[in-house]
Order: sequence, then C-alpha cells, then structure tokens
Amino acid sequence: RQIASCLGAIAGALSAMGHYEVAARLFGASEAHHERIAFPFVTETFAFQRALGLPEPWASMHPECEVADALRRTLLERTAALRAVTLNAELASAWWAEGRVLTLDEAVALALAAEPISPPIKAAGGLSARELEVLRLLAEGASNRAIADSLSLSERTVERHVTHILTKLDCETRTAAAIWSVRHGLA
Repeated sequence: RQIASCLGAIAGALSAMGHYEVAARLFGASEAHHERIAFPFVTETFAFQRALGLPEPWASMHPECEVADALRRTLLERTAALRAVTLNAELASAWWAEGRVLTLDEAVALALAAEPISPPIKAAGGLSARELEVLRLLAEGASNRAIADSLSLSERTVERHVTHILTKLDCETRTAAAIWSVRHGLA
C-alpha cells in the first residue's frame, strides 16, 4: 500500500512540474495497485496532489477536497500561467490506462526514471543565451522597450529576438512563449 501511495504522490509532484505524461501513467498505476490490494483509491488520495497543481482532466474526475482548498488556491495564484495550459482529455485518459496495466516493478522503475527537472539543453528549446535572457524578461511581462533597456539592446534587436523565440518554441504569441518558459522552469 505504501508503494502505491508513493506512486500517487510522485505523480502529483511530476504533474505540478508539467510532466503530465509520466504523471498520468503513475496515477493510473497507483489507482490499479490500490484496487489490487483492495485498498480504495479514494478522493482524498488526490487532495494534496490537486493542490500542487494537478491539471484537467484529473481535477474534474474527482470532486474538490476541502482539506486542500486553501493550499490549492494559494499555489494556483502563484502559477497562474500554468493554468492557461489545457491538457487533452483523451490523451490523458490513454496515458492513465497505460499506467493501469504496469506491474508494480514497472511503475516503480518509471517513477525512478522520471526526470523532474528538464536538462538545460532540452529546456532551452534551442534558444541562445541572449534569447533565454529575453524570454525570461518577456515572461515577467516586460515590453520590448523595457527588455531593450534592461539588456542594453536596441528595441529592433529585441523584436528580432522575440521573433526567433516564437519561431523556435513554435509559439504564436508572447503569452504562449511565457507559458512555455514557466512550464520549463525558465521563468
């Protein structure tokens, strides 16, 4: 029972960091292993995981637990950009189902292999050091003029950097790039 519960806790932490695929598989494994040992996978199992930022569709699968409401509100206020990201419900369900068929050993191996912090090269999205500086300021809500002043660049140079950032990250807007930077631990 302890291992199955720990899988759920690890899944909650990974979900809060935006690692939804591994999180969904571990939640599925946790749920299935709770069922196998005849220990109910009750709503309370998700209370604190949801408080840490568990996204839809999982949050909607189980009614809110009052015990975690205050913590959830506080954390969601601090990570408002993350809430703008919506997870595909069908994909989440598929990942969850994949987790349900994992053996306990496979689920533990998946949890141990999880990388909670993306490696810098992976997280950088192919951005140069200067583009990362611009992205961090952009994510803070700075205008091109403010970014230019902060980095001693021309506004035109900042505009080019922003264009390159949007292209490299495959984002259509500054807001989408800001969300990407938060999800990847850059802002």
